[in-house]
Amino acid sequence: MQLAPSYQEVALFASVALTDEGGQSVSLATQHDCRISYDHPMTRQCAGIVKNARFAILLFTLIGVLPWPSPAAEDRPVIVAGWIERVTLGAEGVLIKAKLDTGATTSSLHAADLRWLTRDDGDWVAFDVVGENGQKAHFERKVTRIARVKRRGAAAAQKRPTVIMGVCLGNIYRLVEVNLADRTGFNYKLLVGRNFLKGHFMVDSGRTYTAEPRCEPGRGQ
Repeated sequence: MQLAPSYQEVALFASVALTDEGGQSVSLATQHDCRISYDHPMTRQCAGIVKNARFAILLFTLIGVLPWPSPAAEDRPVIVAGWIERVTLGAEGVLIKAKLDTGATTSSLHAADLRWLTRDDGDWVAFDVVGENGQKAHFERKVTRIARVKRRGAAAAQKRPTVIMGVCLGNIYRLVEVNLADRTGFNYKLLVGRNFLKGHFMVDSGRTYTAEPRCEPGRGQ
């Protein structure tokens, strides 16, 4: 199997139990910045190089099975947010409380008075969203697809129209897919899923309201 690129900078923390020459168990915990040549697998150039041969075998094994992190992801700062936050939606900037759910793939929004529209370029939906302060905003969005979502305990999956919405949390504004649902009876009308959070936010389940939305007004859709 050929790996690319030929050289990778590896930051590896390993804590393993080894046996020394006298048969005694040795606890080894070490961190090394290593430069590995995959063109010559037995060549290794490490700062503070590990001399134990069995640890070297473990090192190559781990390198062979673990995925390389994306350089772009490493360079991007990640914001720690609470499990409940205030966000704004669309250019309309309606303020709404949202639950940040890392278990949900796609975000979901309570859409009041949902109506289907037929236009030359396909199906659209019109709907209303009532914000935290009673502000009511009207939205019209093109349907990108129909999502099939099965709630716990439900006999069959629901079919939900999915649209592109602009969502602002803190100073991060992203255009993401949001499926429209009847969330009557739920505490939070917006569920922010991984399609918004990934690469930008980590969620602390012990915190709430840590990042007030402060995106540029009128941005996006």
